[in-house]
Amino acid sequence: MQDISDNGNKILFTANQVEIHLGNDGIFPANESIMVYNNGTIDTLNITGIDPRFTNNGDIIFREIISVDNYNEIYRLYKFSITDSSQTLIVDSAYSSAGFTYKISPDNQKIVYTKDSGFDSQDIRVVNIDSGIETFITTIGDEQISEIWLSDIYWCNDSYLYFSVRDSSHLYQLFKINSSGENDTLTQLTFYENGLRTLATIDSHLNKIVLTSDSCTYDSTRHNCLFTYDFETNQTSYVGYTGGCLLPTTQAWSNDNSKVAVGFGFNCFFGSPGGIKVFDLDNGNETMIAAPRYMWWSGIFWINDSTDVEITDVSNLPNQFMLYQNYPNPFNPTTTLQYELLEDSFVNVTIYDILGNVVNNLVNANQSYGYKSIQWDATNNQGEPVSAGVYLYKIQAGNFVDTKKMILLK
Repeated sequence: MQDISDNGNKILFTANQVEIHLGNDGIFPANESIMVYNNGTIDTLNITGIDPRFTNNGDIIFREIISVDNYNEIYRLYKFSITDSSQTLIVDSAYSSAGFTYKISPDNQKIVYTKDSGFDSQDIRVVNIDSGIETFITTIGDEQISEIWLSDIYWCNDSYLYFSVRDSSHLYQLFKINSSGENDTLTQLTFYENGLRTLATIDSHLNKIVLTSDSCTYDSTRHNCLFTYDFETNQTSYVGYTGGCLLPTTQAWSNDNSKVAVGFGFNCFFGSPGGIKVFDLDNGNETMIAAPRYMWWSGIFWINDSTDVEITDVSNLPNQFMLYQNYPNPFNPTTTLQYELLEDSFVNVTIYDILGNVVNNLVNANQSYGYKSIQWDATNNQGEPVSAGVYLYKIQAGNFVDTKKMILLK
């Protein structure tokens, strides 16, 4: 699933052709069939590409892979008209080796995109969808920042573009720049040494942007964590832990911009189940609305539906007893254990060492049905730190019994 129309009536998605282009520097995606779901029917459009998005009038912007030339992915951007099936070329033959991104502006009139402009440098450009007039914004790389990795770019209502850049020393810097091209001076907002990158667009009500730690850089204290950066106070605040790698397409703002739903999947290094959590950015509360499973979420969208749905009700409807793999794993100093109860039960959750000796009785009480989680801080029943090694955790809830293994690092 790629996008949902403004009125929520149409869903835009692609059919995976299980085809890839192999370049000298890795694997590149292939063009896919683009389809629209509308009122119970699926229409396959006469176009192929990737990353399709709706405009406000129902037309479709999509990216077509032309070829892979050595280390470069060569692409075009098109607008597809729903009314007459015509295609309009917007961006022609752009090269990208450091990762391509494009975003449609909030007013649906412009597109910001990136293209290679030299070795280890990328241009940021804005193009008008209707007129095709293109504006150069800035170049990232070369003398500014060497060996860069540019994150997604996000629009803000004040016409600024926000993005993060990682340099050769793995320092992440958060920037903003005027999208009009009138002032191409970059403004550095802050920098991070712990692998943060931009996740989701600006919250115009809270003046915040959501960040996540780099999900493929293993750090047990920061790995797959969610943060916010406040533009007014210049403060970075911890929001919560997702439990798995974050995917670029799996986040969505609530209609009032006070919450963000995050889909997460496999841990990049150690298997961890995926799920969907909603984080409340006002108070930091989190709600699991989809039970963890070993899968990737392909897309999450928040629809302005007239039907009221209580998210907490959804999260309390497990369909089985289940004990999940702890996350992170391996871990230091804390890890989270999650399980679901099909019915009200007396629950016992116990940590054992590899010899079967009891280390810590985490839970020994009656609990109501639903999804549960508890943290273990690598201490025993006396509150003393335990040594590194392999530990077992066991749950017994009624007739349900299960045991899993976890690894503590020091």
